[in-house]
Order: sequence, then structure tokens, then C-alpha cells
Amino acid sequence: MLPGAPTWILDVAHNPPAAAVLAENLRALPCGGRRHAVLGLLADKPAAGVAGPLLAWAECWHIGAADDPRAMRVGDLAAALKGLDPAADVRAYRSLAEAVGGAAALATGEGDCILVFGSFTTVEAALRRGPDAAPV
Repeated sequence: MLPGAPTWILDVAHNPPAAAVLAENLRALPCGGRRHAVLGLLADKPAAGVAGPLLAWAECWHIGAADDPRAMRVGDLAAALKGLDPAADVRAYRSLAEAVGGAAALATGEGDCILVFGSFTTVEAALRRGPDAAPV
């Protein structure tokens, strides 16, 4: 966790059991504002199984793909999220860096939180950007 405004939560949860533990831990975290989730996965991961436990936590999803031939395509990830909840607010970006920047640009309210998860490369995109940097 990186406290501040917004609060950043970084976790490399990239499989259903890890996502379930993350969801359980988030229940104890106070987040009084809007909750954003940045998600990127490798293509061999079950997108619905990883995103499903966090579906109730996130109000807005920001999805992107790593610059890696093994990355899940953004369209496939968006389809998995919409399959879980057709009304989900899903915003697709060309890259993970843009997804992180998009979440940061919208997380401007009091108590907003940004969860970044799904793979090491997803968390890396947030760490490279830095929580205090201007939106990409």
C-alpha cells in the first residue's frame, strides 16, 4: 500500500486463490471514495477467476496489456469482465502504463483508492509511473 491521495494498493495476485485472498484483505481496508482497479494478465491466466473475487470491490476497471507476447489481449480481458457483469464500468487502454494513468486521472476524489493487480508486469507499470507523477 502506498498511502496518500489517492491510496495505491499494489498486489501481484494473478490466479484465483491469490485474488480471493486479496479480496478478503480489501474488505478490511477503508476506502471512502471511488475504487478503481487496474488489471493486466498473461494469456494463460483465467481472467474471470482472477477478476471475479474483486468484482464487488471495484467500481471502475482500467485494463491494459503488457508489452509481452504472452500478455492477454485487452479485448479478451474486457470480454471476461463484461461476462461477469455486463454493467461493469470497463475502460480499455492500449498499454498497462495508459491504464495506470487513466485510473490516476480519474481518482481525484476524497478517499479514492487504486488497486493495481494481475501480474508482476501490471504492478511494474504502476511502480514505473510513481504515485505522484502526472497522468500519462
